[in-house]
Amino acid sequence: VNTQKQIFLIITLTFAIAGSCAAYTMIDLPVRAERQTDFFMDESIERGALLFANNCRTCHGIRGEGGVGLALNKASFQDQDPLVLAANQSMIRRTLVCGRAGSLMPAWLSSNGGSLTANQIEHMVRLLTAPVDEKTPNSLGRPSNEGWNAAVEFAHNLNHGTAVSIAGETLGLIAKAYNVGPDALANENSISVDALLEKNSFLRLPIDGRSVKVRSGETVAKIAERWHVGAMVIADLNNIEFELSEDGLFSLPYRGDDTNMILDLEATHATTGLIPGEE
Repeated sequence: VNTQKQIFLIITLTFAIAGSCAAYTMIDLPVRAERQTDFFMDESIERGALLFANNCRTCHGIRGEGGVGLALNKASFQDQDPLVLAANQSMIRRTLVCGRAGSLMPAWLSSNGGSLTANQIEHMVRLLTAPVDEKTPNSLGRPSNEGWNAAVEFAHNLNHGTAVSIAGETLGLIAKAYNVGPDALANENSISVDALLEKNSFLRLPIDGRSVKVRSGETVAKIAERWHVGAMVIADLNNIEFELSEDGLFSLPYRGDDTNMILDLEATHATTGLIPGEE
């Protein structure tokens, strides 16, 4: 009798263990797989942010807002409709791999003369097509995502090896010399630099984020100059604190001891700083 009870108990325990394993497989593994997928995507986007900060910010802006290059942080790239997303990813991947003929955009794939591997290009594609999270604003208070916020953080902490001489000049003069302002303003509003502007319409300023009214006869270049768009872009790219008053007065309020943060108009030695698009 005892032997029969033991056999029955062993069989019961065997079925119980098998059932528990089956339940674990059915319930827990799909959850873990989903978490693993999310973790992989987050890690990939973060790697894409670092690659962007290292290779792309000088042309496309520290936040992807555009400059010499096109704006990349835009709603059309972040559309998560499956068909639109697939088309965007294919187009971005092709552009990164092969470059764009007739423009300053080079090929980035190592086998095509660039410096990125195929995996690194995929990280970039995921960054540029990551969805916006309404609960994740950027430093300007606009909806963003962790990827673009990480790109800004990386850019502020990377060694600024790309530099030009800016001592003895104002940021406005430097921006005008390199035509930084009009391009940045046009890219921010998805228009051309030569676009005809309607009186009393509004344009959004890059970096600052406010909307300004167009005056009669104003061009993109005139508005960029009036609101110091180029100076803001260069200041932001170099992590220089600035202020822009309601009436458009641009100033550098920094009063610290770090001379690299101060533009001395009487300086005889060059100070280095970044401008969009310079190598």
